[in-house]
Amino acid sequence: MLPFSGLFFFYILFIFFIGAIILGILGKPLKWYGFFVNLFMLWLIFGNSKKNIIILLMFLTGELALVEIYIHIRKHFNNRWILWIMILFSILPLILTKWGEQLIHRHVAL
Repeated sequence: MLPFSGLFFFYILFIFFIGAIILGILGKPLKWYGFFVNLFMLWLIFGNSKKNIIILLMFLTGELALVEIYIHIRKHFNNRWILWIMILFSILPLILTKWGEQLIHRHVAL
């Protein structure tokens, strides 16, 4: 299933959204509900592609490592430029995914 590709995706989200609203009205916590809804949606999106699951896990591991590195560095140096460098590193996988092919093969039209 491709996210945002059709109405079926939004129907599923709407059903889960109604469940969250009901739990919110009843004053129940959404922690476990949200956790299982996220797992289910990830299974729907990535369930038939082991390659995409591995890439997602690598991305999450890298992002968690960046956060830990930033927290460690921030304790020793309190400079604003460190934050901006970490933000750049955190969006670098997204940039490479979006424009990596064009940058490698130089198909960027000017």
